[in-house]
Amino acid sequence: MKIQLLVPLLAASLASASSSNAGPSRLARSASDGYHQCFADNFSKSIKTTCVAYSYTPECKLLKQLDSCLTHRLETLNGKPPSDVSLENMLDTCLSLSPDYLESLKLNNPDAQLIRQAVGYAQGTAQAVNQRCSEGQ
Repeated sequence: MKIQLLVPLLAASLASASSSNAGPSRLARSASDGYHQCFADNFSKSIKTTCVAYSYTPECKLLKQLDSCLTHRLETLNGKPPSDVSLENMLDTCLSLSPDYLESLKLNNPDAQLIRQAVGYAQGTAQAVNQRCSEGQ
């Protein structure tokens, strides 16, 4: 039952992150602040929205870890957008540093499916936000 509820919200949140719901003033401000600020604002907002909706589940804990790690890694790029491959590599590195993700890989972990869905959501959201913020440069 929990999985059935998670999938539609994750899909809706991803659509929200990739649509223009931020409004022109937010996009304009984010573009003038640079790529990193745009990414941090939009990716973090999407993660927070998802976590509030799910009352801070274990999947949310993983999403927050990814948000923090990815935001930190993007700071090292001096405001330049990463390529899609570089972004994917950053996400993979962040996942490899997450104890919650590593725990989900163990056999018979009841949360494994939800964790995989959360990772897919984070990857899709990061790619959509990266594209949007890169276009603002």
